[in-house]
Amino acid sequence: MSSSNSVAATKPKITLAVVSEKSPIPTLWLDTSVGIKLAKIVRGEKLDAIEVKRGLELRELIIGLVKNGKLLCPEGGQQEEYEAERLDSEVFAEFSRLGRGARMHHRLVIQDAQIYRAMEAFCSGSEEIRLPWNIYFHEDPFRAIEREKGRRLIVSVMDKRDSEMVVRRQAIKQDILRHTEKLRLELVSKGRSFEAQLESELRALGDAMIRMLTDFTAKLRIGKADVWDFMGISGFLEYSNRWKTLGGQPRSLYPFLTSDYVTSLPMVKIESQLYADLVTGNQPILSGDSTDVKLLSMAIPLAQFVLTDKKMENRIKRLGIDVEWNTKVFSMSTVDGLFAQLSALR
Repeated sequence: MSSSNSVAATKPKITLAVVSEKSPIPTLWLDTSVGIKLAKIVRGEKLDAIEVKRGLELRELIIGLVKNGKLLCPEGGQQEEYEAERLDSEVFAEFSRLGRGARMHHRLVIQDAQIYRAMEAFCSGSEEIRLPWNIYFHEDPFRAIEREKGRRLIVSVMDKRDSEMVVRRQAIKQDILRHTEKLRLELVSKGRSFEAQLESELRALGDAMIRMLTDFTAKLRIGKADVWDFMGISGFLEYSNRWKTLGGQPRSLYPFLTSDYVTSLPMVKIESQLYADLVTGNQPILSGDSTDVKLLSMAIPLAQFVLTDKKMENRIKRLGIDVEWNTKVFSMSTVDGLFAQLSALR
């Protein structure tokens, strides 16, 4: 039972509204595969003539609109997808040129910002969670672009290929690929439905908190916890501290993380939908699929336009995610529609 100045562990069922603001200037988010394609085109690599023509037209259109303040095409924290791969520096440079200084936060920073606002709504008894568009950006993107206008070179910094963090991320990426495909095969063999898996995915954040804290405590008791273990739980410790500051009881944090206040947040909901569809489908998991899911869950609520691969475009539209979050989604096979949208901004 909570005291008079504490937040109750549970609350009656309410109709919750999540207001996710779009950026005031139209925003385009580009899939990593698009950045890789543009880097190849700029290098003069041999590609299909139509691909080259469309790629150059797209690049020119984006750069012109961003320079004139008609469009944002921010760097979206996609470095983990292509770092230590062929053309990594060229891809990084291409995203930097298109963004012209506008940079989004890392997806985990954005997810934390959404969860903190959900905590505030929950603890104050509000039935509305408002997510301002600027929580997505490292700094005011308009000020950043204006600053870059006076520079002949656009400067961005990329981690070294052999840095410990990059090597670790590469290993984790391979582990995730193996784990996700193994999970997909198991779920398909059991006839697991999308709806059943979606319920599990929506609880995943709270379940992960309990599992990771339990594992960390066990390692700590026997003296085997290392810095990576601590980094793994640091986010949850931040949640716990913020929760206590708002008057929440420690035991009520897990029910909150599995409540509508969190599962209705765009990043949590979209990632759960896409991942559930991915692991209950018949198509093998490819390298980058899991990261694409995370990045798209970050991009769709903010951006008016998203350019991704054909499979993800179909998946997003089939699940109705584009309609729910008022985002127009394209792939290179439907890019003419994007050209029409962007040309209208001139």
